[in-house]
Amino acid sequence: MVKPILPKPSQRTIERNWSPGTLCTVPNSTNLCVLMDPAQNLIAVVYFDDETLFINLRALVDDSFHPQAAGPILFLSELPGYDNDVDSESVKLKVMGRHIALQLAASNCDTWQLQIWDWQRSTTSDNVLSGDHPYEVDFCFLRNDRLLVVADNLKLYSIEDMSKTPELLASFVLPVQLPGMTACLLPVDSITCSSQPQMQVQQTMYTPDPKHRLLCITMYTYVSSIVYIISTRIFFDLPEIAVATPIPWKCWGPSNTRIFRCPPEHDECRVHHNGNRVLLLLRVHNSKRKPVWNRKYELCIMDFSPLAVRNSRGLGQVVTKPSTLNVADLNCKRNSCEERLTTFLPYVKVVLNRRFGLDDLKNIWMDKDRIYLLSDKLEVIDV
Repeated sequence: MVKPILPKPSQRTIERNWSPGTLCTVPNSTNLCVLMDPAQNLIAVVYFDDETLFINLRALVDDSFHPQAAGPILFLSELPGYDNDVDSESVKLKVMGRHIALQLAASNCDTWQLQIWDWQRSTTSDNVLSGDHPYEVDFCFLRNDRLLVVADNLKLYSIEDMSKTPELLASFVLPVQLPGMTACLLPVDSITCSSQPQMQVQQTMYTPDPKHRLLCITMYTYVSSIVYIISTRIFFDLPEIAVATPIPWKCWGPSNTRIFRCPPEHDECRVHHNGNRVLLLLRVHNSKRKPVWNRKYELCIMDFSPLAVRNSRGLGQVVTKPSTLNVADLNCKRNSCEERLTTFLPYVKVVLNRRFGLDDLKNIWMDKDRIYLLSDKLEVIDV
């Protein structure tokens, strides 16, 4: 049963109950991935029938044919070198407006492939990206005409013309890479992508401009985890020669980024973001020498909106001083000669007046005006 969390003031609820095996209409097939977009009344199911991969599109509310879809099934282009040997855990499906993209990786080699459809106009994909990378690769849409791929570098592509392969616009060098890199990327904007006016959100003073949203990238190792918070404005204000050569970190990173180091005792970072806000669990400084099981953590809410920084009116701490990370402590691969990384993207910080133990929070996330804390119960807090 699915009860999606919708932004206020909408009170619409979609309730569905699928019996086992009914999500896919093709006999003897295997479901690999399910994506639901309540803002567009869309459910997309990736399935495999031992010969071919398909994406099935339906209306989320009543399981009917989606009225805006070009067809009920999206077909993949040929996957050279894969021989239908796809790693099911690597399948990722994302949608933004009229674009839907599927990422695949071969289970027998370090290659990945990304296919993109204009699902409202065509059932076939002519937009295909591929590459080699030993770690996890991720991607996200930026507006309806740009796509960002996170691999060894940040690569920005134009998807304005869906009849051809995406055009590389720029490549941004990341200063360090950690084995097992995982990316947590930009969520779908319910205002710009919604096709149903009744589900749109009334804009307020702090509704983020598409050019001033955030990209959140997390990297994990057994030694440490780091979180990149990056302003998306760098992906819109590009120099004319951006595509000619990768842009060094020192030319784009420090003023557009904040880097946080997370405690290594977590299996993964407790971090989530929405719009201009980031929710992050950090260790309390005076508990560093305590045993792992007895260390305490604090929950920080950070707003990187330029309006919030200028008009905080005493609500939270305005952070403008630079922060520095010692690269030598990370046991990582460096793409630059810098020993220390200094970043100074300004933000407003609010710390929740509570302390948490290591196992108190299973997960955290936030939407436009609420945060959610999952432990043995679900706690909802208005912000």
